[in-house]
Amino acid sequence: MNNASLDAPLIERSPGETSARRIGRRLRGPSRRLVYRQNQQRENQNMKRLHIHVAVDDLAHSVRFYNALFAAEPTVSKPDYAKWMLDDPRVNFAISKRGANTGLQHLGIQVETENELSDVYERLQHAGRPVIEEGETTCCYANSEKSWITDPQGLWWETFLTKGESTVYGGDPLLDAAPAQASACCTPKTPQGECCPTKPELVAVAPCCSPKVGAHD
Repeated sequence: MNNASLDAPLIERSPGETSARRIGRRLRGPSRRLVYRQNQQRENQNMKRLHIHVAVDDLAHSVRFYNALFAAEPTVSKPDYAKWMLDDPRVNFAISKRGANTGLQHLGIQVETENELSDVYERLQHAGRPVIEEGETTCCYANSEKSWITDPQGLWWETFLTKGESTVYGGDPLLDAAPAQASACCTPKTPQGECCPTKPELVAVAPCCSPKVGAHD
């Protein structure tokens, strides 16, 4: 008997037993559980992640709230920004205080590989909406490659692949320009509100209008 035979694990063979069944018996107990965990890890590594970005007016207060909600500290914490990379639920949740209107700022799908980015980009092409390719950019203290699209309600969605960290926040010109584009309809200004044509018969609280700031001061 040679040394290789001595080192090989001894597996008792039953009459008529196939090789597949012998392999299955070899993977019983801890070994089988280990293989299962490794398979799960490989699947999770290629799983896309939902991204949610919320603008807040008090970052510290919001961080305390989300720490309690997620039972986790931020993965990234800056004076004007915080981000939680969660696995349950699998989400990239970010908040920032940078002068934007508070509330939901945008949504996104974060991918892990170039192939996944191409796959998601192809989906955007079939969504029936204009796709804006931003390409390589720096935003939210990260270097990324991304594209943008809006849903039928005008909500911004980004698809992106993060390639590294950044020491500066950066910015998204598309999102920064969005408020200016939205306010382009706001001329002329009228007593009814910022975005209404002149309608003298309407009172200032007409539902089509947002009240003009300072109109009643």
